[in-house]
Amino acid sequence: MSEIRSETFTSPRGPIHYLSTGPTDGPLLIFIHGWPEGAMIWKHQIQHFGSLGYWCVSPDMAGYGKSLAPRGNWADYALEEISKDNLALLSHLGRDQAVWIGHDWGAGAVSAYVSHHPETCQAMCLMSIPYLSATKGFDAIVQTVDRQRYPEAEYPYGQWAYMAHYMKHGEEEVQLFDRNRNGLKFLSLGFMPGGPESLERPSLSSKESGWLGGKDLPDIPTAKSTGFLDQDVYDSLVEGYEKNGWYGPIAWYMNHEKNREYSEKNVPNGGELRQPVLYFEGKWDAVCSRNVSNELFEEPMRRLCKDLTYIEVETGHFVAQEKPKEVNDGIETWLKEKKIVPQ
Repeated sequence: MSEIRSETFTSPRGPIHYLSTGPTDGPLLIFIHGWPEGAMIWKHQIQHFGSLGYWCVSPDMAGYGKSLAPRGNWADYALEEISKDNLALLSHLGRDQAVWIGHDWGAGAVSAYVSHHPETCQAMCLMSIPYLSATKGFDAIVQTVDRQRYPEAEYPYGQWAYMAHYMKHGEEEVQLFDRNRNGLKFLSLGFMPGGPESLERPSLSSKESGWLGGKDLPDIPTAKSTGFLDQDVYDSLVEGYEKNGWYGPIAWYMNHEKNREYSEKNVPNGGELRQPVLYFEGKWDAVCSRNVSNELFEEPMRRLCKDLTYIEVETGHFVAQEKPKEVNDGIETWLKEKKIVPQ
């Protein structure tokens, strides 16, 4: 396996820490994590592709790990600001283009960035969140709810109710996640495999009380499994949250209107992409899969991505961590088909 290197540079907004593997003259793959993750979440991907001759870079996004984590202004985590971080990272790496790979909010960040800077994208791979589906504002997200599964009278926000809760109670949620290690307890419960049973009942995310239900979690035995995460990956997440707390991660949910405004201004070609695009969906994802959303969730990606490859994986939300070999094989095959390979 390729050695993982830890590096940091100072962007105009502050320090950005990233992990790097593989030769620095190989094709550049940049992996952007989501919530509630960190650079090390891509361990199995960056080691695998680094060993194949790709230069793999995985940054801690703003608010996470060893990167900048400002507090006091939600807008520091709007996607326009995150795009500035990604542009600064690419410049620091000395490249004009990269293959951008994102999961969850990382997929939203990659979508926003690539739509505004398509010239810096050789190809794009998204997981769990389709292209431009998380950048159009909260009202647009709610319109994607499957109303047969979530009747509007009972579930006005569908499976996205947790987002509405954060928007109304952001400061309280930061305090709750920070208090008594609640957030770290949540990590111990969150990275568990998905299955068909995940779709047999309403998602916890459909409750208007947030992931923690507005209350402290009970103690979790120290022997509790870290799910499908390797211990060193789990430990890196814990280290990041003990350093920064949860203000930054929750702030990503507090900028829907700013993100909508950003998505509508100065977008070349209306966001249309000719570059190769690969999408991974977790079949048992109770929040983001086709099983729980209507066609509006994928419509921008289907319409705007002219060279789209779609792969369904029998996982929950965290596809790359739950089934790393299957995801790595899919990315590797796609890169070869698109002739993006080390010399």
